[in-house]
Amino acid sequence: MKHLETLSQELTELAQKASHWVVRVNGRRGPNASGILWSENTVLTSSRSLHRESEIEVGLPDGTSVLGRVTGRVPTMDLAVLELEKALESYRPIPWASQVSPGIMMAIARDREGNPLTQIGLLPTEALVHRLTPLTEFLGSPLVDYKGEFLGLHLLADVPTIASRATLTELIGELADQSYLEPAFLGLGLHRVESEVGPGCLVVRTEGPAQEAGFLIGDIVLRLDGVPVSDPEHVRDTIRSKTAGKTLTVDLRRGGQAERLSVTLGSRPEPSFPGHIKRQIRRVMRHMQDQHRQHHDSHRGPRRHRGPRDHHRPHDHHRPHDHHGPHDRRPGPPHCEDHDIC
Repeated sequence: MKHLETLSQELTELAQKASHWVVRVNGRRGPNASGILWSENTVLTSSRSLHRESEIEVGLPDGTSVLGRVTGRVPTMDLAVLELEKALESYRPIPWASQVSPGIMMAIARDREGNPLTQIGLLPTEALVHRLTPLTEFLGSPLVDYKGEFLGLHLLADVPTIASRATLTELIGELADQSYLEPAFLGLGLHRVESEVGPGCLVVRTEGPAQEAGFLIGDIVLRLDGVPVSDPEHVRDTIRSKTAGKTLTVDLRRGGQAERLSVTLGSRPEPSFPGHIKRQIRRVMRHMQDQHRQHHDSHRGPRRHRGPRDHHRPHDHHRPHDHHGPHDRRPGPPHCEDHDIC
């Protein structure tokens, strides 16, 4: 029991020590998010948690509140930078850890009333991996080690991630020139293959920056910036972690020969409305129109003459309805598996 009491006291002191740099961020309706005091007038938080650009309430550690505005966003990392309307006089620099060591870790957030929330985990290795429960309050919360030193910031890009101090510093430096870092786009459709030199990704579609850089259908991508790739998901994650304008070196195999291409990543195009959803909407609309006609005709009673308004297409009871099932669907073009473009 004595050991548990000591551990409880030490964890409580750890949370109190680190919470001096943790703030509450209200930038949308619903639950708040959290953030850290990067400097005396700058807060780093989750971009997903901010649905407006200004008049954002920031709850400070001393219980007071101050307004802030968004000065930069990095969607690929789910990072947003807030500038406070007034600088904090009693600010102290964040105690960043010099290195990551395996051991007990703690995530610290704040609820709507400003009370600290904590989650305790364990890092078995030096890799910054810490999974949180899906609570909005922990978006933008810091991860600290058992000494109370900061390791990174919890963000939610496509997957939960922890942005280290080095990553945050680099992104903030890039935001000094522009307030929004566009997500990167390479323009390759890939399929996993096994080549004579190991696993790789076969190029099955090419467009945009990749096409301009000289990629050809049939190329086998082996490395990105010297890092071996094993499947399309790896390539997709690598591209998502970068911003438009970055240069990427790609090692590939073409006709049995080694090739190296340099490509400047472009901006990710606006996503088009998926075709299968469009088709489903059309089927639902047709079904609703048929139901409306049946209901309308049943209330009109018998008719001797057909007027202009009665020239609707009659309901064919032998025509399969779209809602009967997948085997009754209307004939159409054969289904083609589409490879995502990253």
